[in-house]
Amino acid sequence: MSEKKNRSAGLRALNSICATVAIVSVVYMLIAGFNIFAFALIASSFVGLAAPVAMAAEGVLEAVAGVFEAIADGIAAIFEAIASLLGDLF
Repeated sequence: MSEKKNRSAGLRALNSICATVAIVSVVYMLIAGFNIFAFALIASSFVGLAAPVAMAAEGVLEAVAGVFEAIADGIAAIFEAIASLLGDLF
């Protein structure tokens, strides 16, 4: 396993926003059914996740792995924010 890469705050924010939009859109599609608006949100969130990773990658495999890493990083950032908010309350 490689070390965790230090990413900028802007990139981490972009990853968390795109991961949130993707999760909310998938849940919406499961509840309300397929429609073009939800599908467009999912597509744009994955493009937002993949664009910075694809530009920094040196190969196809690294780009694909980077996209999954960006999704995981975005979801982890969401949980970190929730934990921080709950920690500040108590």
